[in-house]
Amino acid sequence: MLKLKDKIVPFIKTLVLLIGTTILGMVGGQKEKGARRYGIPGLALIAGLVTEGVQWRDFIFLMLLPVLSMGYGEKSWLVSLVHYDWLVRLVYAGLLSLPFWFFSWKRGLISLGLLVGVFQIHAGGYHIAVWNFDILYEDIARYSALSGLIAYNIFFPKKS
Repeated sequence: MLKLKDKIVPFIKTLVLLIGTTILGMVGGQKEKGARRYGIPGLALIAGLVTEGVQWRDFIFLMLLPVLSMGYGEKSWLVSLVHYDWLVRLVYAGLLSLPFWFFSWKRGLISLGLLVGVFQIHAGGYHIAVWNFDILYEDIARYSALSGLIAYNIFFPKKS
């Protein structure tokens, strides 16, 4: 019989990962780029390591480092290469989905579809200004989707 602790601790770990990754993505998009570039893969690695110890699947999320470092904004090299905003976001989302293909082809396909969808969202000027920081609705959608995919693959590993 599962104790209450066995249910609450995984829930708290998942919640910390979901909220932390979303915040790191939002902060990295506007202020400190290192928060997104290194914070998201680092938090995913830490979450995996504290869940079941050292496993190969935890290090797969380090593949996000180069993708999150290149970005998809106006000054990214991807924009100069592709020139179309919608295509840049499509390529960027496709690259972000790469780590999930290592878990299974179904998880890779789901992540590709979800990330391509959320990275095509343009909310324009819809945001909330808090403490000299814009909370953009599209950033919440994008990085919540990414954090949900990371959490699902860490906390619900594919059964062998």
